[in-house]
Amino acid sequence: MAADDIFAGSGQCLSGPHGTPLPADIGDMSGLDTAMLDLGTVSEDGLEHAFSVDKTVIKDWNGRPVRIIGTSSEISFKLTFLETNAEVLAHYYGATVESTTTGSKITLDQPADVNFAMVIPVEDPSTGKLRVYVLPRVQVMDRESQTVKPDESGFGLTYHAIYDETVGSCGYILFDQDMSTP
Repeated sequence: MAADDIFAGSGQCLSGPHGTPLPADIGDMSGLDTAMLDLGTVSEDGLEHAFSVDKTVIKDWNGRPVRIIGTSSEISFKLTFLETNAEVLAHYYGATVESTTTGSKITLDQPADVNFAMVIPVEDPSTGKLRVYVLPRVQVMDRESQTVKPDESGFGLTYHAIYDETVGSCGYILFDQDMSTP
């Protein structure tokens, strides 16, 4: 095992409307579409990425498993945003921030089911290696309770990646090195 193969990093999360052109290669990151906006500082908890598959076991008359069939899968990404800005508020409350005479407001109601595109570049500062999660279509599936205290604040959001027909998948991960060989 090589220590350089252990990836630990930090990064940012960018979001735009579903359908925004996305990078197909790590080299495309410098020309990222201007519709992709930085959601701001992410908490020290970083990015939590989960991939789960539900399966059904088919058994013969003797109760022995003879086949396993995948029945569903979910890909989720969890982040806690520390900044309060229009994009984070739109994701958290599922509504558009509106201008008022002396500031702005957001209407609290049933959150809209909005599809977003997301790009999450993560760099390992000790090795300089880069990994980019590219998600053409996500929706907010869970909103953590918001706590506002002198030493704690944030918008905890869990996104589920949704199959996107134009890409033919729920998304992909770009690497700045060839990962196709052991």
